[in-house]
This record gives sequence, structure tokens and C-alpha cells, in this order.
Amino acid sequence: MESTTEPPTKYSSFLKEYSIGTETVPFLKDLWQFFSEKGVKTNFFSVNPATSYTVDLEICEALGCPIRVLTNSTEVEAKWNLISKTLKARKIADEDSQNTWLDTIYKRWVLPRNIIVKNTPFTWSTLQTEVVTLENQRVDLFKVECSDETDYQFLYSLLSSGYRPGVVVVRYYQDPDENVPAMLVAGHFQMCGYQLAACKGNWFLYIFEDACLYESCSWRNTRVRNPMVSSLAEVILSSNAPKSSEASTAVPDAEKKEN
Repeated sequence: MESTTEPPTKYSSFLKEYSIGTETVPFLKDLWQFFSEKGVKTNFFSVNPATSYTVDLEICEALGCPIRVLTNSTEVEAKWNLISKTLKARKIADEDSQNTWLDTIYKRWVLPRNIIVKNTPFTWSTLQTEVVTLENQRVDLFKVECSDETDYQFLYSLLSSGYRPGVVVVRYYQDPDENVPAMLVAGHFQMCGYQLAACKGNWFLYIFEDACLYESCSWRNTRVRNPMVSSLAEVILSSNAPKSSEASTAVPDAEKKEN
């Protein structure tokens, strides 16, 4: 029987996994190694974290940074307000005891003031509107738990606005290999310089490597079907072409065979 274990990648030793219900979220083992320079000043945005709140809280706990929750759901807003309330009291209130999921929350070392929740309609400019209010106007860590395909606009607007978070975590609404809208987002992300470090189910972890393939060609080229593919093909062919010294020694051999 063939092994189903995935081969290691260059990021494998830096990864760990979170179990949330029936799903698994791949993430970084040592956040401080990636964000030590920013630390508490890391700008972390999380969109609609309905089920993955434990991941977000661990990020805040590890870095001491605020989390800015953007949601268009009253349920998500209420959940995060309850999380903040529980953290502030350092215990579960009697009226909230039926929420057994709080057992993993109240002992977390996260300052309640570092939980910033905003219930707002989602539009193309929602993220940018929030970022421009920050002193340094950047996004360092971005996470989106897509509840439907309309949430993909966050990923498109993120790239279009020029923000390049070092780490991005996405829960696609559907598998990118089986759904066209998800496929387009996933492809666009990796074309813009993001390396897929790991994926589990519909959860994808991206690391920014600043290698935008879109910049490898001219998009005014009318002579080829796809300028980028053509440009890459030229690079591959030129790298495989024999060197001049090899070519000069090859001529006599050919002549010998003809003679």
C-alpha cells in the first residue's frame, strides 16, 4: 500500500496544526521567529472567525498584539464580545456556563483591550478603510474564514491595495481544485508572490516570498497566447541550452559521424 504522507517542504519543520471541531488548521510553530521585530505592534486582522477563535487567541497570546476582528455577523460579534468579557473576568460567568467552549478561553493571557471587534457591511474597501486608521497603515498577519464566496473580495482587495502580509491564513468556502471562484483566488495569490506552506481540507497557509510572477513579462505582448508562460518557457529553454564550449566540441563529433 502506498503511503499517503505528504513529502516535506521547506516550511514543514516550522509548522504545527490546530484541531477545531472536524477541521484542521495548519499554522506556524514559532510565531515569534516570524514577527519578533514587530511583536506587540503586529497588525493582525481576522475576518469572520466563527470557529477558529482559538487560533486567533493563540496568536495574540504569543505576540501580545491586538486582534482586529471584522465581521458582518451578529453571531460572530456576540461570540467575540463574550470572549472579551470572559477574559476580563478571568472566569466563566454563571449565566454563560452553558457555553462549554469557554473552558479553553478564560485562562488565556490575552488582554481584553486587545480584542477589537467591528460589525460592518463587507465591501471591497472594508479592509483598506480599517488599515488607513492605523499609525503605520500595514497588514502583517491576515486570516479569513470564508462563510461564502463573497468573502473572497477581502483577498482580492488585499492584493489590489498593495498590502502584503507576511502570513495569510484562508479557509476557502470550497476546495480550489473543485470550485472556479476559489481556484481563481488561490491562483492569483500564488502568482502575486505567496508560497503555499501547507493546506488541510479547505484551510490554506501562505507565506509571502516577494516573487510576483505577473512582473516576469509584459502584458502588452500580442504575439503569444500567454505572455507569462512564454517568458517562463524562454527562461527554461535558455537554461537548458548547451554552453558555447559544449557546442564547439559537439561539431567535430557530428562531422566524424558524417565521414
